[in-house]
Amino acid sequence: MVGVSAARFHGTPLVTEDVDFLVRDTPLNRRKIARVAAALGPEIRMARLGELTTAVRLQGSDPPVDFLFALGGGLRFESVRSRATKISPGSGRVWVASLQDVIASKEAADRPKDKATLWILKQTAEINQRLAEGPGGFEPPKVAERRARYRLKRRPRARAATRS
Repeated sequence: MVGVSAARFHGTPLVTEDVDFLVRDTPLNRRKIARVAAALGPEIRMARLGELTTAVRLQGSDPPVDFLFALGGGLRFESVRSRATKISPGSGRVWVASLQDVIASKEAADRPKDKATLWILKQTAEINQRLAEGPGGFEPPKVAERRARYRLKRRPRARAATRS
């Protein structure tokens, strides 16, 4: 899973109207996509997403599901998957692209709608990084500085006398 759907998994407060999946462009995968469309019902059809792309959309599905065969920024399927997180909804499994890969693909796309989301995506990545650093990750610099000075000034506690 890529795009804003993947970004939401990482805590980004954005909304999207579709779900994007990055898949290898192989005849087998295209047949699988056609089978998924058929399994969802006769009102679902596979259509190209646009004239300048090979991506396909399952039209009629709610939400629309897009299958992308490439991402901008030189991101290859293998590299995106190597950094992705595996989740298991129900009986299936989905690889969710890293937030850094979502940001890179949005920057490469350079569309107005992608530019509008970049600040939020980058702020979410920064917050996630600080959370990963632990409790001190959100301390303002002055608080962190005072805390460090306090630790330096503190006298070591006297050790209890050992019995002989």
